[in-house]
Amino acid sequence: MITPMKKVTVFCLASDRDETLARLQDLGVLHLVPFTPPAGEDLDAARRHLARAVLSLQALEGAAATTPGAPASAETLTAPQALVDDVAALLEQRRRLDEEEQALHQEQRRIEPFGDFDPARLRALANAGIRVRLFRESTRQPLACPEGVERTVLHESGATRCVALIGRGDFDVRGDEFHPSERSLGALRQRLAAIAGEREALSARLHEHAGHRNALQQWTDSLRDQIRLLEARAGMGTTTALAYLHGFAPADGTAAIQAAASTHGWGLLIEDPAPTDAVPTLIRLSRWLRPIQSLFNMINILPGYREVDVSASFLLFLALFFALIVDDGGYGIVFLLLTLWMRRKKPKAAPEPFQLMYLFSAVTIVVGVLTGTYFGLTELALPVPCLRTISAWLNQSNNMMHLCLLIGAVHLTVAHAWNGARVINTLQCLAQAGWIGLTWMLFAVAETMLLGAPFHRWVGWMGAGSILAILVFMTPPAKLKTDWINHAMLPLSVMSGFGDILSYLRLFALGVAGVQLAMAFDTIAATVGFHSIGRAIGASVVLLLGHGLNIILGAMSVLVHGIRLNALEFSMHMGLEWSGSPYKPFARQAQRLPP
Repeated sequence: MITPMKKVTVFCLASDRDETLARLQDLGVLHLVPFTPPAGEDLDAARRHLARAVLSLQALEGAAATTPGAPASAETLTAPQALVDDVAALLEQRRRLDEEEQALHQEQRRIEPFGDFDPARLRALANAGIRVRLFRESTRQPLACPEGVERTVLHESGATRCVALIGRGDFDVRGDEFHPSERSLGALRQRLAAIAGEREALSARLHEHAGHRNALQQWTDSLRDQIRLLEARAGMGTTTALAYLHGFAPADGTAAIQAAASTHGWGLLIEDPAPTDAVPTLIRLSRWLRPIQSLFNMINILPGYREVDVSASFLLFLALFFALIVDDGGYGIVFLLLTLWMRRKKPKAAPEPFQLMYLFSAVTIVVGVLTGTYFGLTELALPVPCLRTISAWLNQSNNMMHLCLLIGAVHLTVAHAWNGARVINTLQCLAQAGWIGLTWMLFAVAETMLLGAPFHRWVGWMGAGSILAILVFMTPPAKLKTDWINHAMLPLSVMSGFGDILSYLRLFALGVAGVQLAMAFDTIAATVGFHSIGRAIGASVVLLLGHGLNIILGAMSVLVHGIRLNALEFSMHMGLEWSGSPYKPFARQAQRLPP
């Protein structure tokens, strides 16, 4: 649920503001809202220090990942800035080596067709009166050589030929002339080898420093704390004698602020947020709902403070959408095994993403067992126990389309019922009841148009009554002057609602497409055959790549279409705009470290 918040204003003596901020940072419950945009030279300098520290930390993490064997110690760095400076210098040196190496490789590719020669010897010959000039020419149109000039072919590739023209004194030849660099091909290769050695030495130095990455992480956290402190200080309001700040805190966290205010002699004002306040959103979920929060974080959506927490419906319906889109019990087992393997590889990672995939995999396996789909295999290829669990009703296309439309109607009904519950004591509740009736009338229209189901007369009367209820009760009389446009747009809203019902057919379409693609790869593999080692290897590669591609496409379809049905169609009917900003308390992230 969305946690109720209080607006908190803290007053202190101007001379005590640093101490006040330190105490508030230790409390870690107040989401600060600056009175003025934080700015200042100290703040800019701290941000630069943090950026350098983060880059150094990333470099050490990369060094530890590419060259295992450097355990991270937990000691406190006595000179963290010196370590950051050293790592930054190593990174800068590596950048210069990369740029030089890239330029040398480019020059090497330019020189190689003409062979390994010493440019100094060419200049010596020129000083002695013998000119050696290098050209590229077309094999179809060779260069015209002046009389007395020798022509030697150095390299030929396709329609291009590299030649050397040798003669005494100056001679006139027009063409694509190659101008040698200052170094020979052999010298370039020697320098490239030297760069490789220098890069190895740099990597070794970074690997040595990688053992300090935990301590550097702690120091980086302390820099972030310092920046938050400076931002809070710069954003405070001040008078001659007083300093003050304000923000938002959970209602159950204000007691700690009151106790601190009493201890330290602060002035304190706690009030309910005004309707115009931009209140941050803090969602506290039950244990079984926490997995969906990892998905919200991934796609970066959050309901506004005055909106509704739809985590429960989002989780349950998305699990069902996942299963219908993938629609393969074998793929569900693959997802489950991959999740178990990743969890074993990442035992210290947050458990919620893995729990989410356990749920999705389990529901997908159940749907696959009921529909009898396992890697696209036909019923003739399935063992008898798998055949016994197949639902004949679910294996009819019309029934699956009916099920998807039904899921859509139920999903949108939940949205309007939820809205109705929020305004249960007002006449707008009758408008939400009208939207529910209209949703089921549109469901009946879709069933009639697509599946040939009979359209009963009472359904039409229900739809007419629903539209009348929406028209009469959707807007309070006091708001008719400003919100009358909603009534004018009602025909478009009805058409949009019909489109929303039909959009749930994508669950059926994507599921069928995935099954057909799996069957196609199975057919290709069967055509290749398994009656020899070579053919068996080829068929296995087809199955592995084909089903791997299908699994990836299924996962992408869930991200695009499964989430869309929740975050767009359902949310539009809920009036949910996902306009929230996250609650970020002014809190200390690291222990105090010595300077």
